[in-house]
Amino acid sequence: MLEKLAPTWLAGMPAIIKPATATAQLTQAMVKAIVDSGLVPEGAISLICGGAGDLLDHLDSQDVVTFTGSAATGQQLRTHPNLVAKSIPFTMEADSLNCCVLGEDVTPEQPEFALFIREVVREMTAKAGQKCTAIRRIIVPHAQIDAVREALIAPVAKNHRRRPGAGRHKDGGAGQHRAASGRAG
Repeated sequence: MLEKLAPTWLAGMPAIIKPATATAQLTQAMVKAIVDSGLVPEGAISLICGGAGDLLDHLDSQDVVTFTGSAATGQQLRTHPNLVAKSIPFTMEADSLNCCVLGEDVTPEQPEFALFIREVVREMTAKAGQKCTAIRRIIVPHAQIDAVREALIAPVAKNHRRRPGAGRHKDGGAGQHRAASGRAG
């Protein structure tokens, strides 16, 4: 979210943040911290939790819409009648398929190998696929597969023991969020 705000504010525009329902509580805490810091002028950031209603109907040519999420939702927003009629700029970042590549000439003794392992662990644990820049795969030379596998085991296991959510329910832990509308029942 923060990487989207900087260019918006540098352009002198306020930002309206509309997170997914599943992440609204975290986003609200982040927006509150930004507002409470006093680093941005009043009105520079607003937050909508829940549905956006007819918000897109009220935009005009001075506005810009930036969307990060699924390609299907992005295409639906891009073709909103008001955005099309008023040629409102629309930027979409959807369904990223990023990777992390270990060079063929990198060996376990080199600092580049350690950097690769550190970044892959961070991507797997801290980002957990929930950031648009998160990697979805790693590409490793065949000769280094065993070394990479061994180097990943300990740090991933260490992070796994932290188990976000543990203590709140018996199966507490990280996992994919499934919206109520997508649950069988």
